[in-house]
Amino acid sequence: MKRLTFFLLLTILVGLLGCEQSVKKRPIGWLKLGKISELMVPETFLQDKRILVRFEEGGFTAMSTECTHDLTPLKLVETPNGKEFHSEYTSSRYDARGHVLSGPSKANLPFYFLKFDSESYGGAVNTLYVEIGVEKPESWKLSLRPPA
Repeated sequence: MKRLTFFLLLTILVGLLGCEQSVKKRPIGWLKLGKISELMVPETFLQDKRILVRFEEGGFTAMSTECTHDLTPLKLVETPNGKEFHSEYTSSRYDARGHVLSGPSKANLPFYFLKFDSESYGGAVNTLYVEIGVEKPESWKLSLRPPA
C-alpha cells in the first residue's frame, strides 16, 4: 500500500470515528446535596454540583445538569417557552424536564437515585444525597418521610 493511500484511508477512518454518536456519563459515586429542610422548595439548581433538585408531590428528584454530549455544565436560561438548559460549548439545549431540544446531544438528561440515610458513607441523616451513576426514570421520587 502506498504511503499516500494509507494516510488517506487513515484520515477517512478518523473522520468516521469522530462522527460516532457521543453520549457521555458522569463518574459514579455519592454526592452530598444539602440539608433536607433547605431543599424543600419546588426547585433548587445546584450549579456547582451540576444537579437540579425538585421537591414536588411530597418527593425529591435529582436531574443531572451536565451535557450528555460532552459533560460540560449547563446554564439555566429563561426563554419565552419557559426554563431551558443550554450548553455554552455546543448548541445542545434541553427543556426544564431534561428532554433534548437540539443537539449535538442525543440523550436526555439523566435522573439519579437519592437517599436520606447516610450510614454507609458518613454524614448527617437530615441531609439529601445523590448517587451519581444510578439512573432512575423521570417519574421516580424519593418520598419525604418525617425524621425519626
